[in-house]
Amino acid sequence: MMYGKKNEKEYNIHFDFEKPNDKKVGFGYISADGTVYQAPAERCHQKLPVEFEMCWSSNSKESYCCKITMPKGFQKLVEQKKLKEVKISLEIEKDEEHGILYLTSNNEKIKILRFKNKKPTAEERKEIDYGYSPEIEYFIP
Repeated sequence: MMYGKKNEKEYNIHFDFEKPNDKKVGFGYISADGTVYQAPAERCHQKLPVEFEMCWSSNSKESYCCKITMPKGFQKLVEQKKLKEVKISLEIEKDEEHGILYLTSNNEKIKILRFKNKKPTAEERKEIDYGYSPEIEYFIP
């Protein structure tokens, strides 16, 4: 992934990942300029994500962890909407492996992407460096 965007704009971001799912969701992300945010607060003033690393446990205690690359048009969409707050929500599907990221703004819920999370390998767990999602479907360009 190419980073290096200078003077990147910061936004009021609300990560709504746990409440709709009744699961503890661990995550961090990287912005376009390469800034790494580990387990940011639910609400923060930061740069937009271009890549997430996300983990959760299923009801059967299986762990799922992967990296997800955001669509290239995500920042453009946020800029076009002129949002005061960027609300990103996560819906974990009933199979507990798939997740959907949404951008919620002005009573509109825009589907960003759907991905399949994966069980980390022993090496990934040891290094705490997870692989990319094996399946990602983008809904914005």
